Amino acid sequence: IDKWRETDKRLKAAGVEPIDVAHIENETRTLILANARIKDKIQAIKNLKNDPAQEDILIAGARARAARIEAELRSEHDPITGLLNLKGLRLALEELEQKARTKPHENAQNRKTDVPKAKEEVKSPFPFSLIFFDLDKFKDINDTFGHDVADKLLIAIVQRLSKRLRLKDGDKFARRSGDEFMVVVPNANGFAPKVANDLRVLVANQPFMIEHQGTTHSIYATISLGVSAYHEETGDLDSLISRADLAANQTKRGDESRGIAGRNHVWVHREGADGGDEYWPYPEDKTPGH
Repeated sequence: IDKWRETDKRLKAAGVEPIDVAHIENETRTLILANARIKDKIQAIKNLKNDPAQEDILIAGARARAARIEAELRSEHDPITGLLNLKGLRLALEELEQKARTKPHENAQNRKTDVPKAKEEVKSPFPFSLIFFDLDKFKDINDTFGHDVADKLLIAIVQRLSKRLRLKDGDKFARRSGDEFMVVVPNANGFAPKVANDLRVLVANQPFMIEHQGTTHSIYATISLGVSAYHEETGDLDSLISRADLAANQTKRGDESRGIAGRNHVWVHREGADGGDEYWPYPEDKTPGH
């Protein structure tokens, strides 16, 4: 992990797109933990060589646990929230990308917006968009209430936001790692920033009541969101994810020159006039296709 971090610093210094070190670190820790648990089981088996019956039981248990761990690592869903994990989201994005490159883009399905229907039906060169967000000051919540309460909070946030998304009509909701989440909005026709802002308001407008060990905790939470759109002609999935991530980072920083505080906001990636990347706050940003 330290080598990855050092490489990441060099890439940033050279102006090259950085490595997702946080994801690599998370996956590495998962593998290390799984390996340590299996080693503990093996050692326990070695300690019971003189008891064949117990040895058989422990061997069977170790094999079953190893199989479960392997299944979790290969699974396309997050075991805590039930959402897609990064692998599952990647497969969904690849399927959307394939459709965008091989089939004519269909008209956007109706969303609950104030935009006139005639504008909704205009064909867009942006077949899908990605919303990236994470919880603000999640470490403080974890330190204050404990890991179990923090996990329950994540589940409660997912349940609340799932009611806003069109999961049965193509929206994809995924947990990247820790408190980081991504939402894919197909056929958005420029409405993805509005969807992102709706999610932001849903989280912030009322506290989450989390019950744990006979105590109910009232927890207020906010999220910082970034949005990027996939372009049929120039897009690629790695850039889509990276730009949404960078937009969310801009949200956390805010912009003093615009009078925008950090966190609990939405920033949107768009291509500048010179072809470079630009990031703009929403709802101030009105650029079509974003």
